[in-house]
Amino acid sequence: MFFYIIEYLLDIKRMEMKKTIKQNRYSGATEEQFRKRYETLFSKLPGSSISGKNSPKNVMGQMMVNPEITDLFFPYWVGSKTVLSLSVKEQELIILRSAAIFKCDYVWGHHVPVMLEDGMKLSEINKIALPIEKGGWSDKDKSLLEAVDAIYKNADISKAIWQSLKHHFDDKNIMDIITTCSQYLLFNATNNIFGIPLEHDGLPCLPH
Repeated sequence: MFFYIIEYLLDIKRMEMKKTIKQNRYSGATEEQFRKRYETLFSKLPGSSISGKNSPKNVMGQMMVNPEITDLFFPYWVGSKTVLSLSVKEQELIILRSAAIFKCDYVWGHHVPVMLEDGMKLSEINKIALPIEKGGWSDKDKSLLEAVDAIYKNADISKAIWQSLKHHFDDKNIMDIITTCSQYLLFNATNNIFGIPLEHDGLPCLPH
């Protein structure tokens, strides 16, 4: 009986977690303003998963409250997508892990389609949100995810993680891992603080 009660209480807690919705504090540009200023730039993003219908216009619109900064940042971010020395899968492992760490449905929802487009199955993608030891990752992917966790926690990595990382990545790769983490700290924080909603129901939320 005790175990049934515990399971019942856990079920209630899970339901409460699913119902948690951040307050929408959006104060940014309209979709029309976003498209007028940046549609040409964002059309240069690789693949189709974060352009067109799935373009992250809500968070970009929020960031446009300071257009002087976005005029500098957006071209850098779009351009970096094509010159990072990491594969699409490696970039997305970092990005989706960041969404799991910071509990950001918006970043998760926009980047699951990128992974699907790159050939990863949804069941595999959902493992990114689990504790690393439960994901069944290759040594290379495990070292990357451990580095991401450490960077976001400490802005540093241990000697053991460094040695594991250096076994699979060179210094240019490692700089690009740090760069990607820094970009998505900005996106996760903006989305969470301003309660940015996903653009449509077809974009997935974090698995519970």
